[in-house]
Amino acid sequence: MLRKRQAKLQLIVDGIIAGSEVDTIYVNATPGSGKSMLPIIIGKLIKAGLADSLVWIVPRKPLQNQGEHNFLDPCFRDMLHHNMTIRSSTNDINPCRGLDGFITIYQAIISDDDQTVLSELRNKRYILILDEFHHIEDMGVWFKAINPLWELAAFKLLFTGTIERGNGSKIALDYVPETPSEIETSLRDQIESHVRQFSFVNRYNPKRLNTEIQRYFDKPRGVMTSNELEAVLAHVKRTYPLNGNGCPARGTILYDQIAKPRGGGIRVPTKARAWEEEGDSKCQAR
Repeated sequence: MLRKRQAKLQLIVDGIIAGSEVDTIYVNATPGSGKSMLPIIIGKLIKAGLADSLVWIVPRKPLQNQGEHNFLDPCFRDMLHHNMTIRSSTNDINPCRGLDGFITIYQAIISDDDQTVLSELRNKRYILILDEFHHIEDMGVWFKAINPLWELAAFKLLFTGTIERGNGSKIALDYVPETPSEIETSLRDQIESHVRQFSFVNRYNPKRLNTEIQRYFDKPRGVMTSNELEAVLAHVKRTYPLNGNGCPARGTILYDQIAKPRGGGIRVPTKARAWEEEGDSKCQAR
């Protein structure tokens, strides 16, 4: 069974195939939310004849290897009924080699002096997938390398679980909400993203942290106005601070007495129970 974001992306892709004019999709996906399946889902546009290939750009080499193997995962193939394959490439000529696409890293794009990837997008209809796109600082080095690809891509899929940069600078290519509903949705996403990052680092249950926040404001976020949501976001950032790596901001907070700090990190006092109290410490990474 697909998760919520996966199912929603599938509906959007089906809509594009049916004639929708959508060509850019943003996904706010926190760690463990099933991002690995998203490139496979949008790859359906290739089989529909709306794109020729896909290029998936990730920030680190291990993610490049993982992404290539995700397309071969028998579980994903069975669930999505696909037979697509991609390959890892670092500025190779003909990077797809007859497959459905390729996966590379941002650093390779920056060092692509021969513009091999850019040439690919000039000659074929590509789906451009930007993983953890919050790394692309507006007008920064990565932006200058990625923007020409952005302009040429037939479709774009961007996803991240961090919708703000640690240094406060603007994220390039970011979605700008316009309608009141879009602004409220964006604020709710920012709040939830912050809560989940803080919870992950401090080993708290995000549901209990959200309950703590709701009790403070005595109102659920689903019925709040944009002004109220802005107040909640400011409160969350002030009460549960993070540094640029999604870790507690050292020197500004105190130890609590709920659980031992993981790795000796500093923790923010909160009434929310630690993960261990919920039995989550029994879970193991797959």
